[in-house]
Amino acid sequence: MVAEILAGIALVRASVEFIKSNISTAQDIGQIANQIDGVFAGRRECAKARAKDKGMSIRQQFGSDSPAQAVINAKLADEAYAELKFMIIDRWNLRVWEEIEEAQREKIRQDAADAQLQKIAKAENAEQMQEIAVVGASLAIGILIIVGIGLVMWAMKVD
Repeated sequence: MVAEILAGIALVRASVEFIKSNISTAQDIGQIANQIDGVFAGRRECAKARAKDKGMSIRQQFGSDSPAQAVINAKLADEAYAELKFMIIDRWNLRVWEEIEEAQREKIRQDAADAQLQKIAKAENAEQMQEIAVVGASLAIGILIIVGIGLVMWAMKVD
């Protein structure tokens, strides 16, 4: 859990640093899109890891022996996000940032829908496998009964 949070924070920081050094030379937003996605992914990773165990202290959540360092790590990740927002708005405009945020929300919704569809498909597959097992077992029992009757009839004929 701590590793996930630290990885998320590192992803946010590294992505923002890359964008900082390349935003002025980017011809269009597509040239830094992967890094922007990295910032959002890093934030989601941190949030997901923190949500796994609400009972953890801030220090445990952010993997630091120092509670102050844990809080600072969280704030640095938030600052990096805010800095990215400012850079995008400054380089292009507020509408571009809003479109990015909406695209990220849509991606989250789509990922959730895909996960739900996979869960349903998995359940249906398990149900089908169970039905196949029941039919197979019934068929095997039927064959054993027929073989048993045949053996009984053969044994009666032999005497």
